[in-house]
Amino acid sequence: MQKVKRTLSFILSLVILLCAACVPANAVAKKAEPTGIYGYIMKNGYPTMSTEDFFKYVNSIDNAVYLLTGFHFVAQDKFNVVLDDKLDALCSSVARASGLDAALIMKSMPEFNGLAVKVSEKYHINVPELQKKLNELSEKYAKEGNSALSLIFRAAAVYFGIIDEAYLYCVPVEGLEDTYEIYCRVTYRDGRTEELPSGTYYNIKTQMLYGKDDNGMVGIGYDFDVGKAMVITPVHVWMRNFGFTVAYDIFCYITPLFNYQTARIKFNYAGSEWMIQLWKGRYVITNGAEIGIYKREPGSKGTFYNCVGDEDMLLMSLDLFHGDDLLVHRDPMYHWWLTGFTVSKTVYLPQSLTLTGSITFKDAEMTRVFCEGIENRNFHDISYQKNGITVTFEW
Repeated sequence: MQKVKRTLSFILSLVILLCAACVPANAVAKKAEPTGIYGYIMKNGYPTMSTEDFFKYVNSIDNAVYLLTGFHFVAQDKFNVVLDDKLDALCSSVARASGLDAALIMKSMPEFNGLAVKVSEKYHINVPELQKKLNELSEKYAKEGNSALSLIFRAAAVYFGIIDEAYLYCVPVEGLEDTYEIYCRVTYRDGRTEELPSGTYYNIKTQMLYGKDDNGMVGIGYDFDVGKAMVITPVHVWMRNFGFTVAYDIFCYITPLFNYQTARIKFNYAGSEWMIQLWKGRYVITNGAEIGIYKREPGSKGTFYNCVGDEDMLLMSLDLFHGDDLLVHRDPMYHWWLTGFTVSKTVYLPQSLTLTGSITFKDAEMTRVFCEGIENRNFHDISYQKNGITVTFEW
């Protein structure tokens, strides 16, 4: 019986080999068009839930739970948040274009002063004195360059003041035309007020919301192009200190918030192991793309790479398409992590998206080894062209 199986396997292999040899060298198998629900989604994408619809959905569930149990799982008391006319118009513009309503999110924030009230009452705390000490610690860590701890103590000082109202407004920035800084006037329950600068600037001509220190709005690591409803990363973001490891992608893969594809191009150059990584797909309610540059010492184990420093940033550009529709565009700029995430009412499967871009390398040698890195990938899904030390690619 074993001899029969081996004989049949040999005959089957021979037939496959002969059939392959008979196919003309220039014959190309036509890629089957996806059909059914998958084909429809590939072509049309799927809608995101607007902020307004999300809160309607949550409130409907909350009402049903209340009817059944007599309890609300959504806090009924909200923070009193007020926006000035400029910010209100800005939020309305973004909401109309993308469905993302930042004003509604802020005004729907649950009031969470409970802990501060209980602690101050139980321990008979002098709130203004506590705030003074917390602010002193914040300033101390800021001078030491520890921005994270500085921010934590600053936020604690504001929280323990027990907030009654937050008024967000724009103040013209001296020396910068058409530019405003967003401030928050906090009114505490005891009647005191405090003006808090956010470090976030808004240019009404360019329609950019950005961090004044090139570290993102409010230091979170992201800026926002209001006109394009696009989130981008500036150069000096806090994430740069944490490098890259495959674990980051694995975490995103196991959450329902992300659905993207990635391609890693590895090569050796100037005594270091380099990796340029590409991403494209859905990021929560955005269609987005990224190009990241990383390197490490030769012979390093594992998947961790350091983000490159300013001296190793490269001139990069990117465009993300769904068919002929341009979803994301980033002009050429020197960066280590060039990104673009466009908030949209429709998001698409990553396999239906095309990422094109360009990278200008340091010299001919770096260009050569990068192109070899593309060729050596297991999946030959990236096409490229060289023009001197600039490589344009399509994925």
